[in-house]
Amino acid sequence: MADAAPLHEQEREDSATSDREWRVQQVGRLVLAGVLLAALAGVFGPGPLSWSSVTGDDDRLVVDYSRFARAGGPVALGLQVAPEAVQDGQVQLWVSNELLESLEVRQITPEPDSQTVVAGGPGGGVVLVFSVEPGAGLGARIDATGDAIGFREGAVGLVGDEPLSFGQLYYP
Repeated sequence: MADAAPLHEQEREDSATSDREWRVQQVGRLVLAGVLLAALAGVFGPGPLSWSSVTGDDDRLVVDYSRFARAGGPVALGLQVAPEAVQDGQVQLWVSNELLESLEVRQITPEPDSQTVVAGGPGGGVVLVFSVEPGAGLGARIDATGDAIGFREGAVGLVGDEPLSFGQLYYP
């Protein structure tokens, strides 16, 4: 009978170890499922959650942007300007310093006629001026490389209008 107690303790220890291993496996499966769902949704690349748009109250400007980007990877901003926003054959777009600090701009298509730096304060940034045919709008694209890690906010707007703010998450 003296040997029965140690066997019973051994069974409890084995059972406790088994329970811990099962819990660890379940947590691992949940983490793996979460990463897979995030990838399918577009957190790590193209998918339904990866792109978003902001639109001005008057629909004169729409900015398409990627919500998630990799630091050092490609980032694109799509800019759609309605014909009503064209003044004297030109469109003037303002891009915030905060946005420019998180990007290394590689190319702007079409190329702006001019770029003017606006100094300091909350209005600091760059004004891009594009020539536009009468009665036409503007479709422009800013191709860049993500130059930050973490959540970054930025804004783009038509000069004289309220800017459109948005946020992007840059992961390593």
